[in-house]
Amino acid sequence: MPYVVPTARADGYVVDAAEWGKNTVDNPIALKALIDAIVAGASTITTTGTSTALALPSGSGNLVIFANNASLLTLQGIAAGTDGQRLVIVSIGAGQVDLADQNASASAANRIINPVAGTISLAAATGNVTLVYDLTAARWRVVAHDQGAYIDYYASSTIVGWSALTSGRRDLRYKLSGKTLSVIFWLEGTSNATSVTFTLPFAMRASYITQSAPAIRFPATSITSGTSASLRASHWLSRL
Repeated sequence: MPYVVPTARADGYVVDAAEWGKNTVDNPIALKALIDAIVAGASTITTTGTSTALALPSGSGNLVIFANNASLLTLQGIAAGTDGQRLVIVSIGAGQVDLADQNASASAANRIINPVAGTISLAAATGNVTLVYDLTAARWRVVAHDQGAYIDYYASSTIVGWSALTSGRRDLRYKLSGKTLSVIFWLEGTSNATSVTFTLPFAMRASYITQSAPAIRFPATSITSGTSASLRASHWLSRL
């Protein structure tokens, strides 16, 4: 068949293979390859103790770590991510997960910025936290935190005002949601002071403290040393 000269003109340009791969907007094959390279990743860990550079799951997209630790895991740092990368840590094990705020034991690029000045926790098998990597600050930033169940703080608190507390009637637990701290406490026993105090893991702003019934109560208008004294509240809130 003889060659026929086309009557319509087709405009275009010729590029080599290297240039074709660069123009992802005009090249659906290259664009698909770029999207396929951004993959989510997940892993389940059983790490316990202290970690200054917790390893990330394989993947360049959003990541999930299921923490199946049998005892306490303290995260002082997490291996650096990419700018804007999101990491969710979900507690599924029998051990608590703690995230330390700006801990100096970790390399600068692995450190965590918490929403409060202090360590935040994930209660065993119920808590979760979402972090986003900030390349400018070279830090993981906590953007969402659900502690899960209340955490027992009785053994860690410094409690003043009793010479002895009654077994079965001593309880001190807290739950942090964002910057709101909820506290449940029941302290009953023999008093040895005219005032009582207990410590919590975070500094509280008194102007935001509220409480709900049953309110703080004593057997009389003041505490007398050596008499029975009870301090009880079902729900106590403070803004940090």
